[in-house]
Amino acid sequence: DSEQQVVALRTQLQAANDEQAVLKDALSEANKKATLQAQQLSDAVVERTGLHAKISAQNNELQSNVTSMAEIIAVRDQLKSEWEQLRTQQHKARLKHAAAEKAAEG
Repeated sequence: DSEQQVVALRTQLQAANDEQAVLKDALSEANKKATLQAQQLSDAVVERTGLHAKISAQNNELQSNVTSMAEIIAVRDQLKSEWEQLRTQQHKARLKHAAAEKAAEG
């Protein structure tokens, strides 16, 4: 009777050991997958950080271009204004010259 109990306990112990080995293997596989996923996540974070840096650099360049364009437009507008003033002065000078020639003739 006690020998049957010993055999039964040994059988239960062997079954528990087998189950423990299966669980260890499953845990090992789960750890490998988790490690791989953690590495993939880390890589994704690095890639995302790189993309953010690129976007930031492009935004800075775009802002610089917008500023440059605004400066160019301001200079263009200033030159336009000066050109119009010169044309007006030239027109007035021509009128005075024509009037002076008429006065000299008359």
